[in-house]
Amino acid sequence: MYASFTPAEIFQETTTQGVQRFIGSVNANWRPLSWLANRGNIGLDLTDRTDYQLCRVAECADFGTNRLGFVTDGRANTRNFSADVSSTASWTARNWIGLKTTAGAQYGNYALDRMNSTGSILPPGAQTPSQGTTPAIVNAVVLSKTLGLFVEEQAAIRDRLFLTGAVRTDQNSAFGTNFQRVYYPKASLSYVISDESFFPRLDWLNQLRLRSSWGSSGVQPGQTDALRTLTTVLTSIAGADISGERSNLLGNVDLRPEKSTELESGFDSRWFGNRVTFEVTYYNKTSKDALIDRVLAPSSGAAVNTIKANLGEVQNTGWETLINAQVVDRRSFAWDVTFNGAHNSNKLKSLGIDPGTGKAIPPIINTTTRQIEGYPINGYWQRPSKWADTNGDNIITPNEVTVQSTGGPLNDGFEFIGYSQPRDEVSIVNGFDLLSRKLRISALVDYKGGANLQNNEEGFLCQPSTSCPETSTLTPELWRQARAIAARDKSPTTQWDYFERLQFWRFRELTATLTMPDKWASKVLRAQGGSLTFGARNLHVWTKWTAVDPEQNYNQGDTQATLLTAGPPKYYTVRLNLRY
Repeated sequence: MYASFTPAEIFQETTTQGVQRFIGSVNANWRPLSWLANRGNIGLDLTDRTDYQLCRVAECADFGTNRLGFVTDGRANTRNFSADVSSTASWTARNWIGLKTTAGAQYGNYALDRMNSTGSILPPGAQTPSQGTTPAIVNAVVLSKTLGLFVEEQAAIRDRLFLTGAVRTDQNSAFGTNFQRVYYPKASLSYVISDESFFPRLDWLNQLRLRSSWGSSGVQPGQTDALRTLTTVLTSIAGADISGERSNLLGNVDLRPEKSTELESGFDSRWFGNRVTFEVTYYNKTSKDALIDRVLAPSSGAAVNTIKANLGEVQNTGWETLINAQVVDRRSFAWDVTFNGAHNSNKLKSLGIDPGTGKAIPPIINTTTRQIEGYPINGYWQRPSKWADTNGDNIITPNEVTVQSTGGPLNDGFEFIGYSQPRDEVSIVNGFDLLSRKLRISALVDYKGGANLQNNEEGFLCQPSTSCPETSTLTPELWRQARAIAARDKSPTTQWDYFERLQFWRFRELTATLTMPDKWASKVLRAQGGSLTFGARNLHVWTKWTAVDPEQNYNQGDTQATLLTAGPPKYYTVRLNLRY
């Protein structure tokens, strides 16, 4: 059974792609004085791509007008030019303090020139778009330029206290005409307190470093988000068809980058003769002027229903920790362990003020996600449902299922389910050195949890027009019957119980690397040395997720989508490395 096309129909289509790419760079360093160092870098990435697709008449799949033939010919040139220069002046002001001043500039120039021509309803033998009955040409040019200037000052005091202060300013062609430049300051402090004479000497603690940093960064708008653009349309005047123009994108002359400011604090330590490393970091990040598609009222008469604007404020807080331990360290056998964990919480603090009305922007409501102040970004929302097998016959009927229709923050029955992105992540790596360090075996296991995920497979199969396995099998579980009825037979319906906990452990990777003896590599392979590596990924998953895989996803956006999607594939690799 095939989803849309048979293999024979697919193989009748001719699809080719040609890519030519040039990557080049030039680096220069100049030290005119002992205390002054200059450097410069220039790089160019140039790509030329051609795409061609042909399905001749009477050979295509019987889908729409495809059976009548179509051809697509696309050409694209992408150029990415970058340059940066900087000068660093070093000065030992006193024997206990060293200063370093750096100033520089960075420039980026991106250009995309693309033309795509198509033709459909082909005569026999036709292979070019112009031979189609309905040819069409689409041309697009995208330009983006960025100029950044920065200055940084560093101070090292007694090789224990390290201070840094810097500021950067950017101009970008994607900014609105009423906004010229953005400033990104930063400051950091690092203090090796264990080197101080007043710090107690502990046999098990080798070093303790305290650190804190604060700074800002930004996300640029899309290349055309600030521009007002027009599109061509066919119109009739005095009985004659002519090309006309109408508004397309409204643009935003006040558009500016999304700006994030983060405070980070923590410590690094080394214990037991530097055999154990322990790091802890806390962060608090606030993002303002988020780039959000502001919804326009239909009464505005605009050709589009959204406009890109700087709205809202989001806060992210969390912890990160790293532990690395050399458990055993002998010549014949060694064992090291690395533990990495992170926990994150985010909250939408404000959606901002609508510049058109001067009022607070109302919650943004999507099919399964909502943006509501005080709740996480892209949090999942649905109407809660309850069920009970009141007559004890092991069959759930619609009258035994209730769906909430009122209540919740907006009094429409919808309640917050949970995060759509994992809040907790853990990875554990075990490494073993065997055969006098000739064989290295490494195993990675990771964990993700603290979120929810919609089981679209079962929800899709239990639509009214399909045969639902959750109610049509011989002995379906009661909770499965209840969620199918709530999503199909109630009014209002809900997918509440199709949002399952996203929680799993996965045996992510196993690698084994055997280092060849130099004599054997030289005699057999005529090499100075070499190694043989075997690798395996996605070996097993432990989870209560009831669909295909907790990491199945076809969406490239901010939330995961699982419908008819496979999980990460299991695969094996073998690699031979030789050194000549």
